[in-house]
Amino acid sequence: MPPADAEVSHEHESQDVSEHAASDSISATADTALTSTPPSPQALLKQWYQRYPQTFFRGHTRPLRIGIHHDLTAREPWPEKLVRRALAGYVNLPRYLKSVRTGNARVDLEGNDAGVVNEQDAAHAAEQLEALQQKQRSREQQAQSKRMAKKLSALASRHGHQ
Repeated sequence: MPPADAEVSHEHESQDVSEHAASDSISATADTALTSTPPSPQALLKQWYQRYPQTFFRGHTRPLRIGIHHDLTAREPWPEKLVRRALAGYVNLPRYLKSVRTGNARVDLEGNDAGVVNEQDAAHAAEQLEALQQKQRSREQQAQSKRMAKKLSALASRHGHQ
């Protein structure tokens, strides 16, 4: 069994390697920004799922730290407007809105706890979710009405009615 000092040294080496890898990832992203066109907000969000796996989840979602857009803008080579649009695509997902409940922990870009959801934020998220669900129900009703009108029109024309 190695001495305790060796374990601590190994932890620091591991941390240095992961910090170096994160630094390389950020500089590679900056190089990409200088040589290519900006991604779409959806494509940027897809990159974040890989770049910040402890923060952005495809399944179980956790509320984000208030002001996380400042952290993203500082790290990402893209304009703030693009960062905000990509972030909006995430925080307006039904699964995200459902996760914003009073007392739930918020996370920063490293996945560390960064505050908790207060009652006002939870109420706002519930309102946003209800509006989103109402919009979806309305779209579904319109689509069903169109399908029904099309079926009735086809039936009427088949039987000689116009």
